[in-house]
Amino acid sequence: MDELRRYQPLAQVPEAAMRRALKARQRSSLEDERGHDLVWIVEADGDAVGWVSLSVRDWEHRNASIAYSLDPAAWGRGIATAAVRLLLERAFGPGRMRRIECTIMVDNQRSQNVVERLGFTQEGRLRSLAEMPGGRRDFYLYSILREEWRDGDRA
Repeated sequence: MDELRRYQPLAQVPEAAMRRALKARQRSSLEDERGHDLVWIVEADGDAVGWVSLSVRDWEHRNASIAYSLDPAAWGRGIATAAVRLLLERAFGPGRMRRIECTIMVDNQRSQNVVERLGFTQEGRLRSLAEMPGGRRDFYLYSILREEWRDGDRA
């Protein structure tokens, strides 16, 4: 969707390649500390409306990054915030991640609002991070630490 590609550096991927990548991710597990890329489908009213993902960068130091995307028709309903909150609850669960970060394009105020609502701190600006429609773009780096997370008691 062009609206989503406006904010995320998503490459066009053939369906067969996407199926292989998703199948490989099925072997990843937070509970077993296996694999590095985990993806969950976001549903609203019984329909798939997006996804959230956790990429474990380092099991030893317990660092990960998140990404998420939602169908524009589902924007503005709190669905992204709820989905990211659930992801954080799992990721910060017993003995799991200590630091989670994400990058958000500087023009994507909606997405910035999601992570700020959940307690993320903006750490800086990553200049010319990714090739986007219209040229290279800057992104903000956000992070949240386990001790800053309050088990989802935020708005």
